[in-house]
Amino acid sequence: MEARGQRAEQAEFYRKGPRMQQRILFGFPCDRSKSQVYSTWQDHKNRPGYAGEPGLDIASYNQATIPLHTIYPGIVTRAANDGQYHDGFGNYVEVDHGKQPDGHRYKSLYAHMDTVMVQKGQELSANEQIGLMGTTGNSEGVHVHLILWVDGKNVDPEPYLSRNTAPAVEPVSPPATFVQPVIPTVEYPKAKVSSAVSEWLNLRSWPAADGIDIGDLRTGEIVEVLDVIEQPSGNVWFAVRCQNNVGGEPVYGYAAALFQGEVWLEPV
Repeated sequence: MEARGQRAEQAEFYRKGPRMQQRILFGFPCDRSKSQVYSTWQDHKNRPGYAGEPGLDIASYNQATIPLHTIYPGIVTRAANDGQYHDGFGNYVEVDHGKQPDGHRYKSLYAHMDTVMVQKGQELSANEQIGLMGTTGNSEGVHVHLILWVDGKNVDPEPYLSRNTAPAVEPVSPPATFVQPVIPTVEYPKAKVSSAVSEWLNLRSWPAADGIDIGDLRTGEIVEVLDVIEQPSGNVWFAVRCQNNVGGEPVYGYAAALFQGEVWLEPV
C-alpha cells in the first residue's frame, strides 16, 4: 500500500510538468559490428527516377545473411516469404508499433530479406528476431531496406535509431549523420536516482526491463523528467533527459522510477 501511495504521489507530481516531446529511440535492426549503412534515406530521395519508398539501406559485411531484429515491440501487419517481387520488397516484414507516449504512431518495414521467421498477426517483443538479411526483390547485394512511417508519413529512420546494436550489449558510436532530437527550451521537473539503487540505474530505449541499455544513471544523479508512464503491473517509468558524461550532449531514454515496489527515482 505504501508503494502504491508513493506511485500515485510521484505520478501526480510529474504530471504538472510539460509532456515528453522528443522522438522515440528505436533499436538498430542488426548487429552494427557486422554491418554498415551504405545508402541513406536522403540518397533515395535525391536519386533521379526513384519511385519506391525511401529508406535506410544497411548492408552486412562479406554478404552474410545475418539476423534481423524488430527495432521496437509491435505486431506484424504484413509478411511475405515466398521469394516473389512484391513491389521490389522481395521477402519482407512490416511491423505496427502502435501509438507511443510521444503521441505519434510508428510503423516499420524490413525489405529484401532472405528468410522471414514471423507471420502476420504475431506480436513481437523487444529485439525479437524476424528473419535473416538477404537480397530478394529489387536488390543488389545482401542488405536490409529499412522504412519508417510516423503517423503514416515516410521519414528518415536514422535519427530515430539508438546508438546501440539491437542484439548486442556493448555500446557503439552513433553514425556520423546521427541527429539528436530537438527539445524546446523549457523548465522540466527533476528527479534524483534514489540511494536504494546500489550503484547505477539503467537508461533504456523504451519503458521495459528488456529495452536496449543505452546508458547508466549513477546514484544521486539528477535527471529531467519529460513524461510519466504508468503500467498495469504497477511499475512506473520516466522518460528522462540527462547529461552524457562522455560527449557532453544530452541523452534521452526511459528509466524505472518505481519497479516491483522499489522507488528508484524520486522527486527533487
